[in-house]
Amino acid sequence: MPGLIADRYRPFSEDILFSDLAVVPCPCLLFGCTLTQSKLRQPYDTQHENLEEAITISLEKQEVGAYRRSNREASSELSKDAAELHRLRKHAQDAEQLFRELADARNNPWKSLKHKQMSRLLYWLATQNNFFSERRRKRFLNSARKRDPKRSLLHVSTVSIPSTEAVGKMRAGRKKQKFNSTVLVASHEAKRAGAPILALNLIKELSKRHNVVTVVLGPGELAREFAAESVEILWLDRTSIDPKKIKKDVADLCKKYDVTTGFVNSVESRSVIPGLKSAGVVSVALLHEFAAYTRPMSAFREVFSNADQVVFSTNITLDNALEQAGWGSERPVHVHVIPQGKCETRPVNGPLDNTEIAWLDHILRPSGHQDDTFVVIGAGKVETRKGIDLFIEVANRVISGPGGGRFRFIWLGHGYDPVKDIEISAYLADQIERSGIQGQMKIVPSSTEIEHAYRLADLMLLSSRLDPLPNVAIDMFVAGKPVLCFARTTGIAALLEDAGLQDACVANFIDTTQMAEKIRRLAEDPALLSEVIDKSKQLARTTFDFASYANRLEKLAISGGKKNGQIKQDAKRVLASGAFRSDFHRLPGKRKSPEKEEINNYLTRNKSSTHMRKPAPGFNQLIYAEENGWGQRKDPFVAFIDDGQPSGRWKADVIDERSPIDDDMLDKQRVALHIHAFFPDELENILLRFGENRTRPTLFVSAPKGQLSEVGDILKSYDGPLSALRSVPNRGRDIGPFLVEFGHEMTKDFDIVGHLHTKKSQEIQDRKTIDNWVEFLMQNSLGGADGGAMLDRIITAMAKSPDLGIVYPDDPNLLGWSKNREMACQIAARMGIENLPHNVNYPMGTMFWARSTLIDRFLALKLDWSDFPAEPVEYDGTALHAFERLFGVAPTCFGFSTAVTNVRGLTR
Repeated sequence: MPGLIADRYRPFSEDILFSDLAVVPCPCLLFGCTLTQSKLRQPYDTQHENLEEAITISLEKQEVGAYRRSNREASSELSKDAAELHRLRKHAQDAEQLFRELADARNNPWKSLKHKQMSRLLYWLATQNNFFSERRRKRFLNSARKRDPKRSLLHVSTVSIPSTEAVGKMRAGRKKQKFNSTVLVASHEAKRAGAPILALNLIKELSKRHNVVTVVLGPGELAREFAAESVEILWLDRTSIDPKKIKKDVADLCKKYDVTTGFVNSVESRSVIPGLKSAGVVSVALLHEFAAYTRPMSAFREVFSNADQVVFSTNITLDNALEQAGWGSERPVHVHVIPQGKCETRPVNGPLDNTEIAWLDHILRPSGHQDDTFVVIGAGKVETRKGIDLFIEVANRVISGPGGGRFRFIWLGHGYDPVKDIEISAYLADQIERSGIQGQMKIVPSSTEIEHAYRLADLMLLSSRLDPLPNVAIDMFVAGKPVLCFARTTGIAALLEDAGLQDACVANFIDTTQMAEKIRRLAEDPALLSEVIDKSKQLARTTFDFASYANRLEKLAISGGKKNGQIKQDAKRVLASGAFRSDFHRLPGKRKSPEKEEINNYLTRNKSSTHMRKPAPGFNQLIYAEENGWGQRKDPFVAFIDDGQPSGRWKADVIDERSPIDDDMLDKQRVALHIHAFFPDELENILLRFGENRTRPTLFVSAPKGQLSEVGDILKSYDGPLSALRSVPNRGRDIGPFLVEFGHEMTKDFDIVGHLHTKKSQEIQDRKTIDNWVEFLMQNSLGGADGGAMLDRIITAMAKSPDLGIVYPDDPNLLGWSKNREMACQIAARMGIENLPHNVNYPMGTMFWARSTLIDRFLALKLDWSDFPAEPVEYDGTALHAFERLFGVAPTCFGFSTAVTNVRGLTR
């Protein structure tokens, strides 16, 4: 007799609702009773028309074993199983209801006391034979049981979040404290799903070196395993318990066991972090979700602001979180990317389930070892995010193509019920039927022996629309099999690209035609398939080691330290160095505060990524952190100071109001300036500033056609040469006229070219903010009452340093690519720039002075007006914003250096 799969009756899981028949009588110890074990794999209804289908499935599965049953016997067994399944469903529903009631009781102790006293009274009334009829006494008894706080012990023996009795039994199996250190692991639930399985594996790994206490915030069938691996476990319901209560309970648990570090798994577990913070425990948040589908939208910002260290499994989820939080691409210094290792989904060295293995053989390779079908699998719960419709579409394209008869597509995952689920399953079933691929495309439930499915399959198609770093893909890599996915949908795509597998394994975003071609190519080219398998094995060896993953998390906790203590140490070092510039870092309009206080503001913001600003002109701490390694114990500015303030991409020379002016050098430079005068009333402000300088650049001015006359009248006050005044289309803002209309004329006849424009930034409503920004840009680009002759100083510096490619005002705000990296990559590739850095400094506001030979690199793109977006232009994410950033990146790529300007006392 094949082995029994008790897992098919996983208590109180949604999985229990979906199965298919393989009737094998046995004792089910899990529920403390004897019942008929049914492997109800396919969705079914107890109505007559569905019995025949379920029986057919049962008979097919019995062909794998040694036992067959007649239709009558199978029908009888099915009826028994259906009744038992109904009982178990009701049992699960009661358990969930009790869990909610128990959580409510913890929050409302007086209400519970009232129920307790009332139940006692009703129990007493139920015994009064002399005063009440039997019917009335039964009603008293029923009412008493409903109000009895101990009713969970009377009706339910096992619940998803354990009852008092179940918790008592679990305690007996918990590990004893045997280490000097204790850590905490928090999981948002205990279901048999990706994040809880990772949390359970983390507990097991950390248990080798520490005592582990666990906080579980939701129900699930892994409850007993969590309890068995922990020295103490705290069950809380995040959906019904007051966050203040969670904070207090977590803090009390930490103090009781002297917890040193808390590993908070999933953004949904974030309610644990305040408790860790309150107890002075270092917190490491492990984030796996996409912010795009996480609500509330403030969830990630909350974690960034409160956790000591934040770890994402992929760059794609990190970038999405930063974008959703409104920080663009600016990666906080306490945020890291570490792919998780392979998780064990079944007990190590546990017995194999031969019935499961035989069933998988029958489903994936029914002809046994002689089966030469090319098997493609997918895996995951049946939901829209997993892209099962895309999986079916790819299957249809492959099967309908040349040689399509040799392919078999199998999706393994719970939740497929085309009879009852009219939201997703019914449409998937219809898609398969209308495609005519029923014989080669099937959706079946997952298996406890899914590792065997990986061995049987030829490759996995990860069809997800959004999937950070799914365990099934990691498991497939470890099994030494290829994984294919769509670009920009999962962190797996980046790993494949790094491993040199992009061409073979990554299709364009949701391009099912290209994906089908890639699958067909692998199936038809054994040499290519062998090469992909070898590289996949290497990727698995170097990337997915869980012990290494856990070790890196521990090191992060140690290196990160507690925020408050670390900030104090760093502040002393920064203050002693004299390198910090309070006037530059301070927000405009804020009162002047002691330097020590401003340093603390910087260090706090830099840790939590709330409105990060630079500590001094000419230095970008995010670039320094990127180039010198994340996760340092010290703030990157502190590390920069301790390292002797070395030169690099993170550091630019600073030209300020004290920089020298060389009249002889000024006379030798041919200087041109383009001004885009879209707002004529702002042009006079620009022209007045030349009075502070000796330099008079040759002007090239653009303006809308209707304002050309007004602009011409204002330009009459300029006492330097005017080369051209032309009307231009209202397209490309100020960049279009510069690169399309005047660029070639300016670089042909001049050594240094400048670019300015009249600025009002109508997207920003606060007029005071705009006026301050304009003054900041003009003083730093041309000069004024505070900056004096800044233009003369800029031209002198460029004349002295032939390799100085660009000079622009250094904005104290830390902004990066935002939504513009992808477009910038496309433009950069046309310029011959292959790899763009993650962090960048650039002329914010697009005003600068540059060497003609640098601008020629942009002119080589041969742009025309159609390369720029028409009005109205989006606030971000356009070619204009991409060019703005590329002016900061390109100089280094082409061998030029960069300098920035700063007028002391001015900030923005």
